Amino acid sequence: TALQGDGTVTIDLAGRAMLPGFVDAHGHVMMIGLQALSANMLPAPDGEVNDIASMQRVLGAFAEAFPDRIAAGNLILGFGYDDSQLAEQRHPTREDLDAISTEIPVAVVHQSGHIGVLNSRALEVVGFDATTAERPGGVIRRNADGTPNGVLEETPFFEALIGLLGALDENAMRIMFRAGTDLIASYGYTTAQEGRASTGQAQLMQVVASEEGLDIEVVAYPDVLVDRDYIAETARPDY
Repeated sequence: TALQGDGTVTIDLAGRAMLPGFVDAHGHVMMIGLQALSANMLPAPDGEVNDIASMQRVLGAFAEAFPDRIAAGNLILGFGYDDSQLAEQRHPTREDLDAISTEIPVAVVHQSGHIGVLNSRALEVVGFDATTAERPGGVIRRNADGTPNGVLEETPFFEALIGLLGALDENAMRIMFRAGTDLIASYGYTTAQEGRASTGQAQLMQVVASEEGLDIEVVAYPDVLVDRDYIAETARPDY
């Protein structure tokens, strides 16, 4: 009360604590937006996916509940499974996801964001088969006959995910970005980041911020190996 004056506004938190706004030290706001719009593959208590059967059930229910999302990207997507917390103690396979659909691409993203599993249709869409060469910095897990079993690690996973999301238009990307900032803000973050932005993503985020406004700050770090000229033209030393 020593600092309180006539113009001081006081708020009773009713016993709750108030903390400073959090600053995201390493995140990907676009991927978080993708997670917010995807089927929840987290295990209990944050989700219901504790085995392959529950994963199939949640994906099926998601597809029925959000047909517009499925149609927008021609993709049934789940996010957040953890093989170490599944009863089977393994990643799902293409056959496990084929039980959801053999006509629509289906993909689930591991909690780490660095591994994913595709069904047969999704593998077909991205062109991964027995003749597909291995990618440096990643693994295409295969069956005995050389065909991909659906599990993709690192480089081939990112390549496949970009291919599957290629059908999304600018409006869909705006929605994804907005969903990411909303989810981050709901946990008390006042600054988010996109830790590996493409030039297109950075430009889209700037447009959304200027046209619609953002409730939190977003810092974008474009990939230095992709577009150095864009970085040199737009980089800012100040916050």
